[in-house]
Amino acid sequence: MVVRKYFNFIEIWVPCNICEQLGYAPMVNLRVMKDDINRGLQLGLYTHYHAHGPEGQAPHTVAVYIDPSYQVTGSKAYEGTEGVKSSTFAAGTIIPVIVKKIPDMAVHLGMVTPEEFSILKVCDGNNSIDEVSRILKKDKATIEASLQKLKDKGLVDLVKKA
Repeated sequence: MVVRKYFNFIEIWVPCNICEQLGYAPMVNLRVMKDDINRGLQLGLYTHYHAHGPEGQAPHTVAVYIDPSYQVTGSKAYEGTEGVKSSTFAAGTIIPVIVKKIPDMAVHLGMVTPEEFSILKVCDGNNSIDEVSRILKKDKATIEASLQKLKDKGLVDLVKKA
Protein backbone atom coordinates (compact mmCIF):
# COMPACT_ATOMS: atom_id res chain seq x y z
CA MET A 1 0.00 0.00 0.00
CA VAL A 2 1.36 3.41 -0.99
CA VAL A 3 0.19 6.68 0.57
CA ARG A 4 1.25 10.09 -0.72
CA LYS A 5 0.20 13.18 1.18
CA TYR A 6 -0.37 16.42 -0.68
CA PHE A 7 -1.66 19.80 0.46
CA ASN A 8 -5.40 19.22 -0.20
CA PHE A 9 -5.64 15.46 -0.62
CA ILE A 10 -3.95 12.15 -0.08
CA GLU A 11 -3.35 9.67 -2.87
CA ILE A 12 -3.60 6.02 -1.94
CA TRP A 13 -2.75 2.89 -3.88
CA VAL A 14 -4.80 0.14 -2.22
CA PRO A 15 -4.62 -3.58 -3.01
CA CYS A 16 -7.83 -5.10 -4.39
CA ASN A 17 -7.73 -8.89 -4.39
CA ILE A 18 -11.03 -9.06 -6.32
CA CYS A 19 -9.56 -7.12 -9.28
CA GLU A 20 -6.48 -9.33 -9.11
CA GLN A 21 -8.62 -12.50 -9.24
CA LEU A 22 -10.41 -11.10 -12.30
CA GLY A 23 -7.04 -10.63 -14.03
CA TYR A 24 -6.84 -6.85 -13.72
CA ALA A 25 -4.37 -4.57 -11.94
CA PRO A 26 -4.11 -5.58 -8.26
CA MET A 27 -3.96 -1.97 -7.02
CA VAL A 28 -6.64 0.74 -7.04
CA ASN A 29 -5.67 4.42 -7.10
CA LEU A 30 -7.77 6.67 -4.83
CA ARG A 31 -7.68 10.38 -4.15
CA VAL A 32 -9.30 11.37 -0.89
CA MET A 33 -9.72 15.04 -0.04
CA LYS A 34 -8.33 16.06 3.36
CA ASP A 35 -11.45 18.15 4.02
CA ASP A 36 -13.60 15.01 3.68
CA ILE A 37 -11.26 13.11 5.99
CA ASN A 38 -11.32 15.87 8.60
CA ARG A 39 -15.12 16.02 8.54
CA GLY A 40 -15.35 12.27 9.03
CA LEU A 41 -12.47 12.09 11.50
CA GLN A 42 -14.06 14.05 14.29
CA LEU A 43 -14.24 10.95 16.42
CA GLY A 44 -11.17 8.91 15.60
CA LEU A 45 -11.29 7.06 12.29
CA TYR A 46 -12.42 7.88 8.76
CA THR A 47 -13.69 5.15 6.45
CA HIS A 48 -13.64 5.81 2.72
CA TYR A 49 -15.64 3.47 0.47
CA HIS A 50 -14.68 3.26 -3.19
CA ALA A 51 -16.94 1.27 -5.54
CA HIS A 52 -15.30 0.21 -8.78
CA GLY A 53 -15.17 -2.61 -11.28
CA PRO A 54 -14.05 -3.46 -14.79
CA GLU A 55 -16.53 -2.95 -17.61
CA GLY A 56 -18.91 -5.87 -17.91
CA GLN A 57 -18.18 -7.07 -14.37
CA ALA A 58 -20.23 -6.57 -11.22
CA PRO A 59 -18.92 -3.63 -9.19
CA HIS A 60 -17.18 -4.24 -5.89
CA THR A 61 -16.02 -2.01 -3.05
CA VAL A 62 -12.76 -1.23 -1.30
CA ALA A 63 -13.05 0.17 2.23
CA VAL A 64 -10.03 2.21 3.37
CA TYR A 65 -9.53 3.15 7.03
CA ILE A 66 -7.65 6.43 7.65
CA ASP A 67 -6.45 7.75 11.03
CA PRO A 68 -6.00 11.41 12.14
CA SER A 69 -2.42 11.59 10.82
CA TYR A 70 -3.67 10.61 7.33
CA GLN A 71 -2.13 7.14 7.61
CA VAL A 72 -4.03 4.22 6.14
CA THR A 73 -4.48 1.67 8.94
CA GLY A 74 -6.18 -0.95 6.79
CA SER A 75 -8.23 -1.78 3.74
CA LYS A 76 -10.68 -4.46 2.73
CA ALA A 77 -12.20 -5.43 -0.63
CA TYR A 78 -15.63 -7.04 -0.81
CA GLU A 79 -18.26 -7.87 -3.41
CA GLY A 80 -21.08 -5.41 -4.09
CA THR A 81 -21.52 -1.71 -3.42
CA GLU A 82 -24.15 -1.59 -0.70
CA GLY A 83 -22.38 -3.07 2.29
CA VAL A 84 -22.60 -6.66 1.13
CA LYS A 85 -20.98 -8.71 3.85
CA SER A 86 -17.84 -10.63 3.12
CA SER A 87 -18.03 -14.41 3.24
CA THR A 88 -14.30 -15.15 3.34
CA PHE A 89 -14.08 -15.82 7.09
CA ALA A 90 -12.97 -19.16 8.48
CA ALA A 91 -15.39 -21.21 10.56
CA GLY A 92 -15.43 -20.09 14.19
CA THR A 93 -14.43 -16.50 13.41
CA ILE A 94 -16.30 -13.91 15.46
CA ILE A 95 -17.57 -10.93 13.46
CA PRO A 96 -18.88 -7.84 15.27
CA VAL A 97 -21.92 -6.32 13.54
CA ILE A 98 -23.66 -3.06 14.46
CA VAL A 99 -27.24 -3.68 15.60
CA LYS A 100 -28.19 -0.09 16.28
CA LYS A 101 -26.54 2.82 14.51
CA ILE A 102 -25.86 5.82 16.74
CA PRO A 103 -25.02 9.42 15.77
CA ASP A 104 -21.74 11.20 16.55
CA MET A 105 -23.58 13.15 19.24
CA ALA A 106 -23.74 9.99 21.38
CA VAL A 107 -20.09 10.56 22.32
CA HIS A 108 -20.77 14.14 23.39
CA LEU A 109 -23.75 12.98 25.46
CA GLY A 110 -21.65 10.31 27.17
CA MET A 111 -23.56 7.32 25.80
CA VAL A 112 -20.34 5.80 24.43
CA THR A 113 -16.66 6.69 24.77
CA PRO A 114 -14.67 7.97 21.77
CA GLU A 115 -12.80 4.64 21.73
CA GLU A 116 -16.06 2.68 21.60
CA PHE A 117 -17.35 4.93 18.82
CA SER A 118 -14.18 4.24 16.79
CA ILE A 119 -14.80 0.53 17.24
CA LEU A 120 -18.40 0.95 16.05
CA LYS A 121 -17.16 2.63 12.86
CA VAL A 122 -15.12 -0.47 11.95
CA CYS A 123 -17.78 -3.05 12.92
CA ASP A 124 -19.52 -3.06 9.55
CA GLY A 125 -19.81 -6.84 9.21
CA ASN A 126 -16.78 -7.01 6.93
CA ASN A 127 -14.14 -7.29 9.67
CA SER A 128 -13.37 -9.93 12.28
CA ILE A 129 -12.25 -8.99 15.80
CA ASP A 130 -8.62 -9.55 14.76
CA GLU A 131 -9.02 -7.19 11.80
CA VAL A 132 -10.72 -4.56 13.99
CA SER A 133 -7.78 -4.64 16.41
CA ARG A 134 -5.29 -4.37 13.53
CA ILE A 135 -7.13 -1.45 11.90
CA LEU A 136 -7.45 0.48 15.18
CA LYS A 137 -3.92 -0.48 16.31
CA LYS A 138 -5.14 -1.73 19.69
CA ASP A 139 -4.61 -5.07 21.38
CA LYS A 140 -7.24 -7.75 20.95
CA ALA A 141 -8.13 -7.95 24.67
CA THR A 142 -9.02 -4.24 24.77
CA ILE A 143 -11.17 -4.58 21.65
CA GLU A 144 -12.95 -7.65 23.05
CA ALA A 145 -13.67 -5.87 26.36
CA SER A 146 -15.07 -2.82 24.53
CA LEU A 147 -17.15 -5.03 22.24
CA GLN A 148 -18.61 -6.80 25.28
CA LYS A 149 -19.63 -3.40 26.75
CA LEU A 150 -21.19 -2.42 23.41
CA LYS A 151 -23.01 -5.76 23.28
CA ASP A 152 -24.37 -5.18 26.80
CA LYS A 153 -25.64 -1.77 25.63
CA GLY A 154 -27.41 -3.47 22.70
CA LEU A 155 -25.34 -1.73 20.02
CA VAL A 156 -23.31 -4.66 18.65
CA ASP A 157 -23.96 -8.32 18.00
CA LEU A 158 -21.07 -10.79 17.90
CA VAL A 159 -21.78 -13.28 15.11
CA LYS A 160 -19.82 -16.52 15.06
CA LYS A 161 -19.23 -17.78 11.53
CA ALA A 162 -20.41 -21.39 11.15
